[in-house]
Amino acid sequence: MRMIGLGHRVASLDFLHSAGKANSLGGDGSLSTAAPRSEPSDRYLYDPANPAPTVGWPLCCDAPFT
Repeated sequence: MRMIGLGHRVASLDFLHSAGKANSLGGDGSLSTAAPRSEPSDRYLYDPANPAPTVGWPLCCDAPFT
């Protein structure tokens, strides 16, 4: 969804692009409305025990608050 004004949204088709290294904050990934042509694929390893790794403190569920 893209915002086109105050409270107005329009559906859009967006594509992820990279040169094969969109795997971190410093990676080469970008988002665009242009379809990919001949780009190398990126891989993502999903860990069900740690589904959304964060830098620093865990943000969900069974983390104790201090």
